Amino acid sequence: MWRLEIEKTGPQKVFLLQMAPGDPVPAGTKYTDILQQFTDNPNFQDQFSKAQALSITYQGPEGRLSFVLLNSRQTPKEDEPYVIAHEFGHLWLKALRYPAPAYFGGPSSCLSILAGDAVQHVLIRGEMDRRKIDWREPWLRSLRTALGALEAQENPPPPDRCQAVTQAVLWIDVSLGLDETQWPERKRFLELLARQFPVIQPVAGELAAELKKENLTMKPDHQRALQTVFTRLKQMAMTLPK
Repeated sequence: MWRLEIEKTGPQKVFLLQMAPGDPVPAGTKYTDILQQFTDNPNFQDQFSKAQALSITYQGPEGRLSFVLLNSRQTPKEDEPYVIAHEFGHLWLKALRYPAPAYFGGPSSCLSILAGDAVQHVLIRGEMDRRKIDWREPWLRSLRTALGALEAQENPPPPDRCQAVTQAVLWIDVSLGLDETQWPERKRFLELLARQFPVIQPVAGELAAELKKENLTMKPDHQRALQTVFTRLKQMAMTLPK
């Protein structure tokens, strides 16, 4: 139903594909030549390899086309419905003409993607609640795995720019998306993440506090929040090696 609602707003077509990073576009996929403009980009593949899914939107003579790519290597079978719904959430915000940072596909592309995530995830979580889509337990499964990895890793090497931005946005997401009753390990996770990646603080904490105060459903506030998050994360990233 959500997919149909998105398609009716444009109008646009939404395609859902499952593939592994580096694999060719599945045979028989419509508009393969358009999709390959993105999937052939090494920077896109780098981002896709680290994500459970990514969405792409194209506007051209063929119309408005959106592709949701589900990463089969990163997404457990039981989590697929949540991951797909999450990406539909991003497309839903685009369909409603919410602003988002421009994606240029270069080495710093992770910054535009992740800065948008920090703001958009707040609205996506609220919309999934409204639609009664279960997202907490699938997310908690991945967070428990991440917590175990943090606990097992001692003295990690300094992160590069994209790694630091990724960890900062993860800190913001967990801080805003869960409370102690929903995940008793939340405080420990945030403390450990900040301890292992000290460069992300105080920026992550300050941005989480600012986003909590904003009414992100209002597009002017949404735009202002995006600019603030992008600028602050970029300033943090520029203190690190590429």
